[in-house]
Amino acid sequence: MKKIVTIGIAILIGFSLATPVVSGNTTLIDETTTISAGGNKTHELRFNKTRYLQINVEVKDEEGLVNLHLLEEDEYENYEQGREFETIPEGSSTRVSSTTLTGFGLTEGNYYLVIENVDQDTNVELSLEVIILSEEDNSPGFTSTLLLMAGITAVAIYRKKKR
Repeated sequence: MKKIVTIGIAILIGFSLATPVVSGNTTLIDETTTISAGGNKTHELRFNKTRYLQINVEVKDEEGLVNLHLLEEDEYENYEQGREFETIPEGSSTRVSSTTLTGFGLTEGNYYLVIENVDQDTNVELSLEVIILSEEDNSPGFTSTLLLMAGITAVAIYRKKKR
């Protein structure tokens, strides 16, 4: 019986340590907007730790096209000054009417999402959604910790009764 109790404790401890705490997705931006002909719209994104994102863009007009540029702060300054700039490839796309960019990580810092209307003659209406994907924190979850404590208490009671 002692062996069974020891195995049970080992299983509870393993389960407690291996179960991640999972939080749900968080929507940062969810909007429908119009970008003037040849114009752009910029969203600043600030993160105090690494975040994994999903960006969804859908142009309402079937013929409308946009460029998405996800830029670090210094590259955004280059963009604003009309100089050559480098995008973050996983969060950028050119000449699209609809796209979903997902699963890429951004470390702590400031970023800019620039959406450009490719058409110089026509306004474009689009929907934009930027989501922080759920995170896994490898610390023990509340339920797992309770199970662990219940297991330890049960063993202590069992051992006390055996004496």
